[in-house]
Amino acid sequence: MSGAERFSLVIFVVLAGLFFFFEIIVLLGFLRNKAYGDKTPLRKRKWVRITAAAAAFLALAAIADAFFIEPDWVVEERLAFVSEKIKSSVRIVQISDLHMEGFGKRHEKALNITRAAKPDIIVLTGDYLNGNRMEYLPDLLKFVKGLDAPRGIYAIEGNFEFSQNPAEALRKAGVVMLCNDSVRFDDIGLNIAGLRCTWDLRDQDIKFLRETEEAGGHNCSIILSHYPNHIEEPELSFADIYLCGHTHGGQVRVPLWGAVVTLSKLGKKYECGHYEYGDMEIYVNRGIGMEDGAIPRVRFLCRPEVTVINISPSGTK
Repeated sequence: MSGAERFSLVIFVVLAGLFFFFEIIVLLGFLRNKAYGDKTPLRKRKWVRITAAAAAFLALAAIADAFFIEPDWVVEERLAFVSEKIKSSVRIVQISDLHMEGFGKRHEKALNITRAAKPDIIVLTGDYLNGNRMEYLPDLLKFVKGLDAPRGIYAIEGNFEFSQNPAEALRKAGVVMLCNDSVRFDDIGLNIAGLRCTWDLRDQDIKFLRETEEAGGHNCSIILSHYPNHIEEPELSFADIYLCGHTHGGQVRVPLWGAVVTLSKLGKKYECGHYEYGDMEIYVNRGIGMEDGAIPRVRFLCRPEVTVINISPSGTK
């Protein structure tokens, strides 16, 4: 169970406990009034007022959390993978779905977590700007210039890059953009391939993946994709690790149910966190920012995250 899932479960237990506590108060009050023949109007009864006040308090607390607390409550999620293909340990930080619309607390916290992790490689998995897109480019570049990794920063495009794409500005800032392109670290035994942002794989994507598999040698292969959509495609069967974002973890989550909406082709099957499919390790990042447009800027039981991934050779701890 991930940190976010544990947090959601704790909140659920607390809220459920409070709910049942107040329901018991309601029941006891009702039985008492019935036993004593109390004909006081319902709205004036003490237990009704207490229950209404408690419900209002819980609603206000949830709203305050969703609007003002969780959006800036960036957490670090850690993963540890072992691969017989890796020659030496490597640390990768994944940051996804920045959706920049200003530079604030969440971005400072994300940078602090990333710096403290001291990654060898940083990967960015799409959706960089909100609003009218390029108006927030200076904020994006400020964030990117705060990142540092000796082996480089690699990025792919998300669906928000279909118009007013900041790719060229990111390249000038030192980020390597991977659009159906890959990079090899033979001394580590690692390949990182960035898949073009596409809802369904097209001929050019299938060709790229086949070429990537053929050229991969015996290295551990990481696929960067914005969408979780392609996890089960046969063309991805050679991949060892699949890193993506897009879903935001639902942004609003319900305990014991999870994401309300994922906007993914595979629905809730890969909504956020760590999964396995065959021999492939999968991580779906909840992102840093929030969806653009008419959707409220809220997060509930779904904190933004920076993911720190340690990959070690077999036989190491």
